[in-house]
Amino acid sequence: MPPVSLSTASDLMSRVLAETRRFRDALPALLESHAGQWVVFKDGAVRSVHDSMEEAYRAGIRCFGPTGGQVVDRVVPRRATPATAGVVFG
Repeated sequence: MPPVSLSTASDLMSRVLAETRRFRDALPALLESHAGQWVVFKDGAVRSVHDSMEEAYRAGIRCFGPTGGQVVDRVVPRRATPATAGVVFG
């Protein structure tokens, strides 16, 4: 696979961040239908559902490639974790 340019990497990070936000926004509804399962989430929708992280990761790469901007995550309740700069940066 050819190396990823800095601008491509920056674009990919932006797309993944936006998709992560859409995933978090959709989480309450996803908990009703996919609680505890691993999903591939892309373009604001669940694209596939899996029993393990490895299965979901492989499906995401197979469908969208390594720079597709998809999110692979487990559908579980999320709580905010307070952090200070000392905790984050040691």
